[in-house]
This record gives sequence, C-alpha cells and structure tokens, in this order.
Amino acid sequence: MSLLEINLTAGKNLEEIFTYFLTDWLELDQFLADDQIKENSVIFRFYLPLEDENHFHHKLDHFTLELKQQELEKFDFLIEKKIIQEENWNESWKKYFTPIEIENKIRIRPPWEDSKAGWINLILDPKMGFGTGQHPTTYLCLKNLIHEPLQSKTVADIGAGSGILAAAALMMGAQWADCFEKDHASIESCEETLENNGVGLKSKVFHEDILENPDCMQKEYDIALINIIAEVIVEILKLEKIQKIPVLFLSGIIRERKDFVIKHLVEAGYQLVYEESKEDWIFLKAVR
Repeated sequence: MSLLEINLTAGKNLEEIFTYFLTDWLELDQFLADDQIKENSVIFRFYLPLEDENHFHHKLDHFTLELKQQELEKFDFLIEKKIIQEENWNESWKKYFTPIEIENKIRIRPPWEDSKAGWINLILDPKMGFGTGQHPTTYLCLKNLIHEPLQSKTVADIGAGSGILAAAALMMGAQWADCFEKDHASIESCEETLENNGVGLKSKVFHEDILENPDCMQKEYDIALINIIAEVIVEILKLEKIQKIPVLFLSGIIRERKDFVIKHLVEAGYQLVYEESKEDWIFLKAVR
C-alpha cells in the first residue's frame, strides 16, 4: 500500500492553530513538529493513506476558509507531498526518531534502540503518532513528572494520545492510571505503549470524550495530566469530576493563551503553583 507523506510548513504564530487542525480536524494522534528557529517557522510531517488525499484537501480548504474569516495576520503556509511505499515507511520514521533524554532520568527510545543503564527507559513506537516527547508540550509534562511525588498515586491522563505520560507516571511509581482518548486511531497506540513498558496491568484505556461523557471518569484521582490545546483545557476545567482532582498538570498552551487558561483555573478553584515554558509553549501546575 502507498502512503502520502505531507510536510506542512507554517509560521510559528500558526503552530497552535495547525496542531489543532491535525488533532481535531484530521483526528491524527501522531505527527512530527520540527521547529525551524532561524526561519521562525515549524514543519509538521505526517502520513496518510493515499486514498485520503482528497479528504485532507477538503478538510484543509474548509479550515483555512474559517481562519481567513477571522482575519488572522500572516496566514501563510506551504504544503509539500510525496508518495512512499508502506514498506519504506518505518525506515522513513527512523531517520527522525532518536532517543530523547530528559533531566538525566527519562530516556524515551524507539524499539530499535537499546536500553541505557541507570535510566527509566520508556519504549515508544512512533508509528504515525503524536506524543513522542519531541514536542515541547510533552517534554514539559515529562520533565515535571520527574519532580512530582507519584508513589501510590492514581493518575488520569486526559487526551492520552500515545499514552506516554501515563506510562511514565506508572514507571515512576504511580499506582494506577486511566487514559482517556476520543480518537479511535490512538487507542491501539496508547494500549501498546502501556504494554510495551510493562504497565498494562496497572492502567485502563477509555475510548471516551470526557466533555461528552464525564461519568466515564470512575475513580478518585490524585493528579490529572492534560496535554491539549487551551480552548479544550478551559472546557475540561468546568467539569465537576475534574474539580475534585487536587493536582493538575496542564500543557499544550501557547504563550498567548496562558492568561486565558489561568483565569479559568482560578475560577475553577485552583491555585497556580508553578509554570515553565519551552519555546512558545507553557506548562502549568495547579493545586487545590
């Protein structure tokens, strides 16, 4: 089978917007986001079945039409495409996925790389996925999990994607993790990540959108990990089930939306205790 490799280049000011397009409009869970610092741009690389090409352009046309109606400044982007054979797909990804080391503690490695002694070796098969630790939002969550007391804690990973955050929390001592993911294509990837890292029996994956069905959150959680865009985060903060969780890790927030999220955090009864940034992305820790 043939696959379509798409490289979408846009200005840094559009990074959050196109992340939203890929995750919510195309319902992709996994993709590469490669920052081009000198050019002040970002390149998104992702793969689609060749038969989905027309569907992609249809979605993109409607999305850009909506954005142009908002009169955004400098709304420019470039699409480059090429066809590759499925048997060459894994080799194509291997060029871009090398081990990622965080705080001399966590080492995220693809299955074809060896483990490293003295590290938490988190195995992640990139496949066609998002949440590899390369993107600043995932990196910031993982970095701050290292410094969080997780022993015997119950974790909710909301918008779990690849399952990397839940797997890391469990490998660092959490007792249980529930993963909530609305994207059907991500469920298998999430379950696989948990199984590959030996924590499948300490977790459960729910194919649920908690905004539509908050009652799917069946446990009392000690910490919630929410790595989603700002507009979705503020809707999640309104849920009664969420407001019972004492510690929140929030990521996926572009710098310009930080105050917007903090306002809703305070309205939900939380206190901001820590924030950190990487490039244009913000991580927030809040408690109640």
